[in-house]
Amino acid sequence: MRSPIFPSTAPPVCALPPVSGRSGDPAPGRAASAAAAETAGGTAPRKDRRETRFAPRREARTGGAGAGFTGEKCYRRGRRKRPRIPCVLPDDSPSPAPAKAPSGGAAFLADAGFEFRRLRRLAEAAIEQVGSDEALHRRLPEDGNSPAILLRHLAGNLRSRWTDFLTTDGEKPDRNREGEFDPRPDLDRAALLAEWDAAFEVMERELAALRPEDLERQVTIRGEPFTVRQAILRQVTHLAYHAGQIVLLARAGAAQWNSLSIPRGSPPGAAPPYRK
Repeated sequence: MRSPIFPSTAPPVCALPPVSGRSGDPAPGRAASAAAAETAGGTAPRKDRRETRFAPRREARTGGAGAGFTGEKCYRRGRRKRPRIPCVLPDDSPSPAPAKAPSGGAAFLADAGFEFRRLRRLAEAAIEQVGSDEALHRRLPEDGNSPAILLRHLAGNLRSRWTDFLTTDGEKPDRNREGEFDPRPDLDRAALLAEWDAAFEVMERELAALRPEDLERQVTIRGEPFTVRQAILRQVTHLAYHAGQIVLLARAGAAQWNSLSIPRGSPPGAAPPYRK
């Protein structure tokens, strides 16, 4: 006589439901086999049970029907008891990181250098349109400044401020600021531009040697303390102020003037001619 705790028939085997989020169902033959076993109240053949149980996984690996294959990250199963090996498909390969732009103090120094170069080129483009040395020395009004005077003044200012920038006062003892505003008609264009170029060489060398941590150091100009950042901003502002005056005076002394600003009617994104 059989024991009542061991029934003669095994409990029915339930077919796995479709995997959530995947399109399609397992193959009809496998589902029908599992359903028939459940209806009969018996045990499905071993092969059918394995087919029913592992069909969704196998189809997901092979991209078969109902796998829900999306082309994203997948995992490739190795042999039994081996770890899962990550597999990254070609369209999911990481893209190279973009180049990091300078920030903070480094960005400030880069921007300051750009503005110095831009304003220098603006003044030089104006001087190029003055046809004669006589026109370079013409003062407007008669007791005012000429393009030549402003070139000498800016050269003297830059040389004095930037020579030994971090260690000495910005107003050097050998500078003759008052003499910079005296008319010097004996100086031709070449001599004026040589003094101008030499002053910018000093500025560019000292500016290139600065580091972001130097911006909060203290320097003096005529005995008045400034941070390095403040002193640089003063220099950019001073150069912009006189570069605009040079453009105005050069236009008054030029026989034919080509605008240094963006011409009217230019398309969006057009650059000023002097920057080309």
